[in-house]
Amino acid sequence: MGFSPELVDKLIKEHGDEDSDSLLETLLTYSVSDIDLSMMSMESDINFIS
Repeated sequence: MGFSPELVDKLIKEHGDEDSDSLLETLLTYSVSDIDLSMMSMESDINFIS
């Protein structure tokens, strides 16, 4: 799994690079949010087709 370099840069600028655990937690949170949004979009498309 990879993270967008732009997102990583943004988070480092906002939070610094001292707390790698916090950075990783935030990246994972963003990833889960993106997956949730993708799933909702797919469900919406399926409902529209049905």
